[in-house]
Amino acid sequence: MFNRLRTALRHPVSRNALALYGVQIATLVIPLLTLPYVARVLEPTALGLVIFAQGFAFALMAFIDWGFGLTGVRSVAAVQDDPDALAEVVRRVRGAQIGLVLLSGLFALTAFLLVPTLREHPEFLVLAYVAAATSGLAPDWFFLGIEQMRIMAIIQLGFRIVGAALTFVLVKSPADAWMVMALFAASSVGSLLVADVLMYRRVEYRTPRWRSSLGEIRNGSMIFVATLAVTLYTSFNVVLLGFLATSADVAHFGAGERLVRVSITLLGPIGAAVIPRMTALHTAGETERARRLLVIAVAVCALPAIAITLVLVVFAGPIIRLIYGGAFVEDSVPILRVLALLIPINVTAVVFGVWLTTMHRDRLVLVVALTAGIANIILGVILTLTFGPIGMAWSVIAAEGVAAIGALIAVRWGTRRSAARAAETPATELSEA
Repeated sequence: MFNRLRTALRHPVSRNALALYGVQIATLVIPLLTLPYVARVLEPTALGLVIFAQGFAFALMAFIDWGFGLTGVRSVAAVQDDPDALAEVVRRVRGAQIGLVLLSGLFALTAFLLVPTLREHPEFLVLAYVAAATSGLAPDWFFLGIEQMRIMAIIQLGFRIVGAALTFVLVKSPADAWMVMALFAASSVGSLLVADVLMYRRVEYRTPRWRSSLGEIRNGSMIFVATLAVTLYTSFNVVLLGFLATSADVAHFGAGERLVRVSITLLGPIGAAVIPRMTALHTAGETERARRLLVIAVAVCALPAIAITLVLVVFAGPIIRLIYGGAFVEDSVPILRVLALLIPINVTAVVFGVWLTTMHRDRLVLVVALTAGIANIILGVILTLTFGPIGMAWSVIAAEGVAAIGALIAVRWGTRRSAARAAETPATELSEA
């Protein structure tokens, strides 16, 4: 059994999943380690400026990423054994990224003109833009596509750890708030430079051609819009609740939802890790092996998802009290117990969404996400006005359920359609002969 486990962990999909956890640690955990120190040194005003600038940077990153975190991965995975085709994919995606970086510069300039905080502190805007541009250009999609994500994990972890260590050395007062952003940007620049050197050692450098790069942007547009649609039943929940309930209700709902979303994030790498292998199998026509991989992914995700759900339901009271304090227990505990049901539902939707993405069913992904988002808005208004914030919690459960069921139906429909097409092919070839 030990040998089986060791063999499983050495599989490229397992290594990719573990590496993606490393990237999450670099992105989410390491910055949290410096937060208590930074919060005490900078004081609220300067800290708020840093948080605002980082939030602006994350928004620009999401724009620059567009949809390449999925489309770039599957394009690379489909041709990873063909050096010439691989170089063409890199040329197209990198050209598209550069175009989006330039366009995001116009957004940054607009923000400078319209947002007083950024106009008064232009150095924060510049550092936020540098961090966003270099993070957006990072070739994560390339290394995940060739199933060598461990390289990016090591690079990003290394630079984030150095940045965190320098934070304790260089940031000593509120006047050093800019240094926090500078270290944030510098770690992104360093990661990009090292990753690009390693990427172009593997593929030939080719100057981007804008026409093919625009085609890559069009290719990722549905995934980008689908990602925006997903926000209608994820991050938009708190905004919608803010229009319908009190600030206290928003705080109690947000306390439970944040815990659940963090738990979901912990399971995310499992779904992302199977994308390149599943894409390669589909490209090679090995649909049955791809289907078996899908079943394995569902099984691997299901066990920890159910375990985390049970922990949150059973120990909701102590967890809320420990993290948020006794004032949140009465109202946030029931909400957390409802929202905990999101975890297995969301995992189901994500895994089947990965199948659709690797099958290039981007339009179906968009339809499912939009349907779930619209359902959440309609149900959210009705249930919140009727039952308060716990009504919003049930609305989110329903919307995520719509997404999961819709993805499952789309997968079954797509599978039957592919099988029917395969069955018709011999007859068609015979008639043509």
